[in-house]
Amino acid sequence: GIAALKNVGVNVVEQIIAERKANGDFKDLNDFIERLDVSLLNKRCIESMILSGAFDCFGAKRSQMMRVYPQIVDKVVSDRKHIASGQFSLFGDILKDDKTNIISMPNIPEYDEQTKLKLEKEVAGIYVSGHPLANFTDALKDCNFNGGMLQVEEKDEMSTEDEQDVESKYEGLSDNMEVTCGGIITEMKKVYSKRDGSEMAIIKVEDLYGSFDAMLFAKTFATNKDKLLVDNIVKIKGKLSINDRGVCVRVENISKIEEHKVEETVVPEKKQVPKLYLMYDLTDKQLSQEIYSLLKSYPGESPVIVKCSKQKKPFQLGLTVNPKGFLINELHAYIEDDYIKVL
Repeated sequence: GIAALKNVGVNVVEQIIAERKANGDFKDLNDFIERLDVSLLNKRCIESMILSGAFDCFGAKRSQMMRVYPQIVDKVVSDRKHIASGQFSLFGDILKDDKTNIISMPNIPEYDEQTKLKLEKEVAGIYVSGHPLANFTDALKDCNFNGGMLQVEEKDEMSTEDEQDVESKYEGLSDNMEVTCGGIITEMKKVYSKRDGSEMAIIKVEDLYGSFDAMLFAKTFATNKDKLLVDNIVKIKGKLSINDRGVCVRVENISKIEEHKVEETVVPEKKQVPKLYLMYDLTDKQLSQEIYSLLKSYPGESPVIVKCSKQKKPFQLGLTVNPKGFLINELHAYIEDDYIKVL
């Protein structure tokens, strides 16, 4: 099913399945991107999978994953280039074992329901997790017309009398019948009156049962242009026009239905900070003390990860420093350049 998503194909899905069978389930978005070939799994592909809900199992919000996935891809690409050039040969184990060496999710709210469903349909072609009208049933409960009423049972043979009696095809509906209806606008196009060239509009409205067309004549169109945007949810009052071309609602009044939203408190996003990776002989107590004192003199937000050149075990030093400025230059007096990395 995932192969049918926009920008996703069979090759990507086969790679996902093969990797999962070989090395187990994916733990989170970082793990997913790190384990796959990012040249095949491009950013557009990841975006479609996020917006369709394919990664909802990771427990992160779609808005969070959309914000952070480009950084993860760029980091994976950069890390692989460095590994290929041999720059990470000394720090590969540290980066692999350091569970905090991942890009964390920003603290932002999820998309509102309407945006979430709109994006879902854009990449999947259908609504997957709900319907945009699900929260508007109360506002539309007094409607006496919907798209489902236009479903006509096909007959093998149609008599001349049936062909002439168009109204008989639509049970319970009649030409010039007053109706109340509503739904989400999926299409809007301007048309011009053959009589005087005035602007009019035809909109396609989708409800929970089907879809129907509605026409706004010049005067109604002129006073309601701001409501005729695609994805707006509207309520319509008007009269049916039934002829041999089908059924259309002649709009007399149209109003936009607003959803009551609860404001969500957002905690300020914590910025991602780089880490300072060092490797030196921790068994040399004098060297260790001098480096420790130097690091303390440059306080900041970046954690220090140290790997002992003899014991080969990485650990967090318990200091946070500012790796910018002169710290790196001063560290060169104690540690070789290849043994110092800011990532």
